[in-house]
Amino acid sequence: MSARFLALYTCGILALASLLLLFVSVAPGAELRFAAIQGILTAAALAFAIVAVVLTSLPTEHWGNRSFVVRLLLSIAAVFSSLFMAVSVG
Repeated sequence: MSARFLALYTCGILALASLLLLFVSVAPGAELRFAAIQGILTAAALAFAIVAVVLTSLPTEHWGNRSFVVRLLLSIAAVFSSLFMAVSVG
């Protein structure tokens, strides 16, 4: 998979998780912790969106689009974000 796709996929999954948290009821004592979790998810989604925009603006031959390490790190992020969504649904 390309680095651009992995960055966009991770951004989409984290944005979806952040949006789905809007439908969750929170106990009165846990509001601050819940807001922190939602803020972290939103910030991570924005960070991956920036990475995707940067990778999209670079030429296809650029090392950022061809790097094995970049693709590996983005793959790990995609797997963890998918697992986070799977665990939070159940």
